[in-house]
Amino acid sequence: MVISCRKSTVQFVGSVVALSFVVVFAVRVVVRLVLGFRSRFGYGRNEAVVVRRDRSLGGREVVVGTRKETDGSRVLDNPLSPALRGTVDRSSPRRRRNMAPRVEENLPEWWPAMTASSAVDLEVDKEYYQREANRLVRGRSISLEIDGEDPRQFLAGLAGNVGLENIRAARIVSAAVAARTRSVFLQAWALEMQGEHSEALAHLSSICVLHQIFPPRDFSPEMEMVALGLEKQLKPEQREYLLNMLVGVCGEERPKSLVEALGLELSVDDGAGDHYERSLS
Repeated sequence: MVISCRKSTVQFVGSVVALSFVVVFAVRVVVRLVLGFRSRFGYGRNEAVVVRRDRSLGGREVVVGTRKETDGSRVLDNPLSPALRGTVDRSSPRRRRNMAPRVEENLPEWWPAMTASSAVDLEVDKEYYQREANRLVRGRSISLEIDGEDPRQFLAGLAGNVGLENIRAARIVSAAVAARTRSVFLQAWALEMQGEHSEALAHLSSICVLHQIFPPRDFSPEMEMVALGLEKQLKPEQREYLLNMLVGVCGEERPKSLVEALGLELSVDDGAGDHYERSLS
């Protein structure tokens, strides 16, 4: 296939191609000069132009926003522009302290004071002590001691042996006590409905001992969550019935936290007896 054309046509096409390259090059040079001039003199020293390459335009550079530099920080006028490398948060230390959460959590009162002499041997049987700890938290330990050691001291030593922080270990124990309290109350009510009164009393007795060993704080969030969950599943009179059963099981040593877990409050009326009322339910 042979294509014939005049010499003038070839010269015209070549001139158009060459002129296009020259125009594109000249436009890029002018754009760079204008951007450099604007960054230095156009908007002051604290403002610069942010340029990005757009693939849809053949990789050409386009202006996407301006960057203001004030007090050593870099802030983009266009919030959609990504932060540049090297951007450093140089806010004042006082501001950072105010923005930091002020949450201080202390160990519960039942947590023992650890001493150097009470450190646990690293070659202790961890699986055995883990089983004993689970039995204790579930209220299934018959004795209030584990191999002659106080259960609080035992759990504190176990936490130190496995490298767990004291505050986290105490939080885990509190959560386990709350979960066990909720499940025992529901199970005790189910057993009572099935006519197994002695079994229900045995379950309630286990959490009574559990709350005596690991007493939650007054109005603790864990007991509040238990109360909110029980209010959705048990009626007020049913929770009052469980509380009356607790009085018969625990006697005068009934923990106040169990009353809070049921969403009730206990008031004594001049020795006339105990009266149970709903609290904020």
